[in-house]
Amino acid sequence: MGISVHPMSQPLEEIPDKIARVFPYSGVPEMILRVGYCEDEHSFQKLRKKR
Repeated sequence: MGISVHPMSQPLEEIPDKIARVFPYSGVPEMILRVGYCEDEHSFQKLRKKR
């Protein structure tokens, strides 16, 4: 589908209070994910080695 997901930890480490105020009724966020459409098709899924 061309959807890409990128976990972001830096905002939670540097400005956790400001991030918590953005989502006032959800508690303290534990993870931020940036989701969007990827222009290039990349195969990031690693194939398992056959034994």
